[in-house]
Amino acid sequence: MTALIDLVPTWREDPVQGIRDTFKSDPFGNPLILDPCQIEIVEAVRDHDRVAVQSGRGVGKTATAGLLTHWWLSTRNPGLVVASAGSWAHLADKLWPEIGAWGRQWWLRDAFEYQVMGIYSNSSPEIWRAVAASSDKAVNVEGFHNPNLLLIIDEAKGMPDEIFAALVASLSGTEKAGAQKVVALSTPPTADVGWFAKACSNPRWHTIHVSGLDSPRVSKEYIEDIAETFGENSAEYKAYILGVIPEGITGQLIRKSWVEAAQALGENKDDKRPAVITCDVARMGDDLCVIGKIEHGKYNLVQFEDRWGWFAETDLMQVVKRITLAVKHHHAAAVCIDDTGLGGGVTDRLRELQSEGGFPARCTIWPVNFGAAPRRPDRFRIRKDEIWWSAREAIRIGEKQPKPKLALPTKAEMREWRMPRGSDLMTQLISPIWESNMKEQVQVYDKRLTGKEKTKSLPLKSPDLAHAFILGVDYYQRQEAALEPPKPPTNQEEALQRMMQDALKSAQQGRSRNPYRR
Repeated sequence: MTALIDLVPTWREDPVQGIRDTFKSDPFGNPLILDPCQIEIVEAVRDHDRVAVQSGRGVGKTATAGLLTHWWLSTRNPGLVVASAGSWAHLADKLWPEIGAWGRQWWLRDAFEYQVMGIYSNSSPEIWRAVAASSDKAVNVEGFHNPNLLLIIDEAKGMPDEIFAALVASLSGTEKAGAQKVVALSTPPTADVGWFAKACSNPRWHTIHVSGLDSPRVSKEYIEDIAETFGENSAEYKAYILGVIPEGITGQLIRKSWVEAAQALGENKDDKRPAVITCDVARMGDDLCVIGKIEHGKYNLVQFEDRWGWFAETDLMQVVKRITLAVKHHHAAAVCIDDTGLGGGVTDRLRELQSEGGFPARCTIWPVNFGAAPRRPDRFRIRKDEIWWSAREAIRIGEKQPKPKLALPTKAEMREWRMPRGSDLMTQLISPIWESNMKEQVQVYDKRLTGKEKTKSLPLKSPDLAHAFILGVDYYQRQEAALEPPKPPTNQEEALQRMMQDALKSAQQGRSRNPYRR
C-alpha cells in the first residue's frame, strides 16, 4: 500500500506512465498501445483546465475518455468524474460501456464497485467516484461538486447549449488545492454553430485537432467510402474524416479562417492613419463596457496603466474619463461610440467637455446608433447591419483580397485581457448570421432573439467585444482616402475644377468639422 501511495504523485504528473502502469491490456486483451493523439489528449488534460478535441470519426476519442476516467480515479482522492455525452443514447450505449470495458483491465479495479452507470470507491463512495450524467435535461446535470472534478463530454457537438451551461456550472473554481477540469471530445458539427464549435476557437480552451488521415485506427476503406458517398469537398468529409468545422455555410457572416488570417497579420507600423478609439457602452448587468482602438492597422483593447479596456458595472462618468485618457494617449482622430441607449449620455458629456476644453478639440466625437438608417438603404436594413458588413469586408479574404485589411489580436494577446468567462472576441465575430429580407436588404443577427428560430444557436449575451471592434472599422478605413496624396491636374480645365472643389470643401468644413459626416 505504501508503494502505491508513493506512485500516485508520479502518475498524476505523468498520466501516460500512470495509464501504462495501471492497465494490464486493452479491453480485447491486446497489449496496451497509446496513439500519439491519445497521449496528446491526456497530457493536455493534465496541463489545461479546458480541453476541446475535434477529430475525425474512429480515432479513439471514446477510448481516451475511458482511460481518463480511470487515471483521474487513480490519482485523486477525493475525486469525481462526471461523464456525459451529446445524447443519452451515446452515453448509455457507447461511452459508459467503453468506460466499463477499460475497467475490466484496470489494476485498481478491486478497490472500486462497478455499477450500471457508476464507479464507486469501496472506502469513500460519496467523494471518490465516477458517474454518468444524462444530457436530456438541465436539472439532471446540475449540482456536481468535488475538490477534484473532471467533466468528460463525448460527442460534445450534440449537447445543447443550455445543458452544457448547466453542466459546466459545476466548475465553481472555489475548491482550494484541487483541480477543476473539463474535456470535450467530438467530431465537428457540419456547421460552425453551437457551444462546441465556439469552444474550439475560444482562447480559454486548449484545442486539439486530429485528422482521420493521420490516425492508424481509421481504415483506408472508410475514408474512401465517405469520399465516394459525399465527395472530398463536402461538409461531411471535412467533419467525419478531416475533423475540421466546414466553412462557407449559408448565413455565416464571418468565417473562422478570416479571423485567423487577421490574427496572423500583426501591426503595420507603415500605416500612418490616426488611431480611432471605440467604445461599446454598458453600465449594469452581464454586458461589459469595452474601450478598444484601431491603430497601425490593428484592433486591440486599450491598455490603461491599471487594466485593459473592459469594465463591468462602471459609472458612465468613469467611462468618459477612460475615453479621454485613451484619446490623449493615442492621439486619436476620432472616438466612435455606441450611441444607442446609455451611450447617448457618454456622447453628450464628451461634447460638453470638448466645448470646455477638457477633451481634445482635434478629435471627432462620432456617435453610432445601431438602429439608425443606413447610408445604403438599398443594401442594408439598419445601420448595425451596415457596420457589421463593413467589418466583414475588412477581414474577408478571397481572390480579389488575398489578405485582410485589418489585423486582430492573437489568442495569446486576448488571454492577457483576462476577460470573464463567456466573453471571447473570436466567438463573437464568427457567431453572427445574416439573411436577405423581402427588400433584398442584409439583416445581421448577433444574439438570440425571442421568436426567431434561426437565432436559437446564437448567444443570449450581447457581443460587446465584437461591437467595440465594428464601431470603428468604417471610420478608420475612410481615413485612407483622406490620406492619399492628390494626383496633380493634367490640364488647365482639371486644375480649375480642382480649385472649385477645394473651395466647396472648405465651405462645407466651415459648417461641419467632420469631413466624413453625410
